[in-house]
Order: sequence, then structure tokens, then C-alpha cells
Amino acid sequence: MSRNIPRLTSEAAEIAIRWQSRPRPRILLCPWSVAMVKPYKPLPDNVVLFRVPMQMTKFDIKNYFQSLYNVNVSLVNTRVEQGKRHKVIVGTTHGKPGNIKGTTRVWKQDPDYKLAYLTLGDGEKFTFPNIYGDIRDETVKAYYT
Repeated sequence: MSRNIPRLTSEAAEIAIRWQSRPRPRILLCPWSVAMVKPYKPLPDNVVLFRVPMQMTKFDIKNYFQSLYNVNVSLVNTRVEQGKRHKVIVGTTHGKPGNIKGTTRVWKQDPDYKLAYLTLGDGEKFTFPNIYGDIRDETVKAYYT
């Protein structure tokens, strides 16, 4: 049994080799998304808090910020936060608002996440931007008065 395998001519083989060796433009996308988080307690001026994916290591975090944002990072500290727990009612109430017979309460938990504290390099300072400014303060005062 013989197969009909197409053979490349010398000219076609030469074109195929040139095509493989030609550099093609590529778009490299980062598979991770990072979000800046406002800390609960005030941090020093050279420390910034980010929420990062669980798969990122300290080395990955440092390289990510140095390569994408040209930020000099001297130290990276990480911690894993446990996701929030919610009580969810499962089942039916049989159409009656006060009837809880046949229902159960189940605890559901959000996924865990990792926080990274970046200590910036020599002389670099960061202050969290005031996004809402006085507008938010005025609306809160107007709501409670």
C-alpha cells in the first residue's frame, strides 16, 4: 500500500524555510489582572497595596511592576485573605412569607484572594488619589441631615 505523499520542490521548500525564519509581529498580553486597593489603616508614603491573583509569586509581582510600569520595587510582602461568608437560604417557603418550613440555611464563601504590599524604591512616594473629593462628603451630609 503506497501513500501519495506530496513532495516539495526545492523552490517550495526554500520558501517554507524563509517563511518560518521570518520574524512575525506578536502581541504579548499579560494573563493577570491587578487592582489597587485602598488600605484600611494608613500606610507609609512608599508602600502601595494591590490585590493580585493567587498564582502570582513575590518574584512575579516584582517583575510585573518593574517591567510594565517602570516602578522601582524594593520589597514585596504578600498575605492571603479569606473570602467573605454569606448565609444563603435554600429551599422553598411554599408561597407563605412567614413559613420557613422546608428551607435550610447554607453558608457560602467567596473565593480567597491575595494582597501584595509593594515597598517602592529610593525616594519614590505614593498617595492614594482622592477620587470623589468634596462631592461625596456633601452628598453624605445631605443624606443624613
